[in-house]
Amino acid sequence: FANKMCLNLFGYQHEDELIGKNMHRMVHHSYSDGSSFPVEKCRACHAFKEGDSKHVDDEVLWRRDGTSFFAEYSAFPIRKDEAIIGSVVTFSDYHLLPLPAAR
Repeated sequence: FANKMCLNLFGYQHEDELIGKNMHRMVHHSYSDGSSFPVEKCRACHAFKEGDSKHVDDEVLWRRDGTSFFAEYSAFPIRKDEAIIGSVVTFSDYHLLPLPAAR
């Protein structure tokens, strides 16, 4: 599933625009400088391919309109009877986090 905040952050209207799609190609395809981000180096993909949970705080995700945002995410494999059948990724947009209070 993709919740409403996820849809809003990525610029989509309906979750069926994301569900079942290759999310690396859609939202994680490039580094912050725009150069190609190989799927082999994608730590979110490792949760699915290798079954390891990952926490990342130094990458960007890409919106439908081609803009990006710095994000912190965690990726976890989904297992059924010892087989990895998918993964779930939770993320936070740094720009939505509250700024520290001025002193």
